[in-house]
Amino acid sequence: KPVSRESMESAHRAFKAATEPLAEDLEVILAGSYRRGKPSTHDVDFLVISGNEDLGRVMKKIVKALQDSGFLLDFLQTGSENKFKHGKDGAVLASCMVMGIIRLPGSGQVCRADFKLYHKISRAFALLHNTGSAEFNRAMRFWPIGNREGIQKALDERMKAPTEPVVRSWLSKKRSRDDQQKEIYRESTQERPNSVKLTDTALVPVRREESEGGQLKRDVLWEAASWADCIHCETEEDVFKALGLAYVPPHRRNMDVNY
Repeated sequence: KPVSRESMESAHRAFKAATEPLAEDLEVILAGSYRRGKPSTHDVDFLVISGNEDLGRVMKKIVKALQDSGFLLDFLQTGSENKFKHGKDGAVLASCMVMGIIRLPGSGQVCRADFKLYHKISRAFALLHNTGSAEFNRAMRFWPIGNREGIQKALDERMKAPTEPVVRSWLSKKRSRDDQQKEIYRESTQERPNSVKLTDTALVPVRREESEGGQLKRDVLWEAASWADCIHCETEEDVFKALGLAYVPPHRRNMDVNY
């Protein structure tokens, strides 16, 4: 049974009421199709922003609070969705996700819900990614590959040419279209990035492979190794601007709508 906007808003209030006593200063946002203005959905997408770097501990507290309130009936924490970024002290959890079954207040209707937790430093990117649609996100990720000139201009405006070698994260070569590139080592280079990679946590300067004609490929040779070397964005509008794009409001991100 579809979940109406009114029911999603009721669920949002229930989530906030259950987690407020945690004193974690959480920002809870209804994302997904709700934020895109859809009249109904089949699941509820909660985007949660925290200033606490120990996101694993925060998520455990959130889940317990939601269960104790009777709002969360069952859940599955998906380890594959736990992502890490490298900080001064090693790997730090940058986001985590819990898939749950919730009971909507008032109606008692049972439905699916996704809870995605991010650190506040990634808020702009998390909000953009978790708003969707999936097709819109895909178009945003591929934009830097086909728009080399515009991206290079944005990089030149935001990044100074290195005067000495900078440590970069060198990645494995893709063996197939769906293969995920992973860090294999770190090494310094004075070579400049020629593109960026948009993720749900950052806008990362990268060096992509090039064809003989100078066209950029999907494969990345190396990427920025630290958050300090990424392009910082406070808002969604900043992300669009950094990519050389006009801002697209959430209600126009449904790819089945002509805009």
